[in-house]
Amino acid sequence: MNLLSLFERRGLLVYSRCVLCARLGYRFGGVYRSVMLVAAFVILAVVVLLGSVLTDMRSRTGDRTEWHWPLATLHGLFAITGLGCLVLALVRSPRLLDQENASFGIGAAALIVLAALVGLSFLTTQVLKGRHAWILIGIHATLAVSGFIVLAAYVFVG
Repeated sequence: MNLLSLFERRGLLVYSRCVLCARLGYRFGGVYRSVMLVAAFVILAVVVLLGSVLTDMRSRTGDRTEWHWPLATLHGLFAITGLGCLVLALVRSPRLLDQENASFGIGAAALIVLAALVGLSFLTTQVLKGRHAWILIGIHATLAVSGFIVLAAYVFVG
């Protein structure tokens, strides 16, 4: 059952384009895909902002990270949620392989998964009472921002 038949059964007037999807250039048949992509993009934008706040806090306070963990937990949970939205948008799109820029979505998901794995190493070092290496923070940020930029290209160009 697609969204159009659901609206027709309810007797609602449906235009050929959704307002949000029209701004992004998607037809009405791709509403689910575009909504999930936009949700992933917005959530991951919040994650990028939280990550930059965390990095700024860490650079100002050094290794005293006891009070950073509520914000870091929120950062991680939002990241997993955004990655889930992105994966759902990629998996549920029947036209994924028909597009010329389909590899952008897969590449963005791969970069964000790698960033999540490096972020998971932060959690394990915290549990084991170790110290974070600044190089790991740099690798995590580089992977995450690269994935976000590729996702932005996929959402706005595709």
